[in-house]
Amino acid sequence: MMKKTLFQLHWLFGITAGLVLAVMGITGALYSFQEELLRAFNADVLTVEVRAEGVLPPAELVRRVEAAQGDTVSMLWVDVR
Repeated sequence: MMKKTLFQLHWLFGITAGLVLAVMGITGALYSFQEELLRAFNADVLTVEVRAEGVLPPAELVRRVEAAQGDTVSMLWVDVR
């Protein structure tokens, strides 16, 4: 009886730990490929056309976006390539 109970507890803890480690592995892989995934899924959002009037400084760009959207900008992605 005791052997069966211990085996079931061992099995339960093993399955639980395996699931936790699998989730950690998947989310870690997603996080490490964040830039590539953003480019793949949001290519139209991350690229803009160059205008004749030139490039805005980041502070002015953030100010204009916040004024137009009525919300706070939480991230500004600048590609230096």
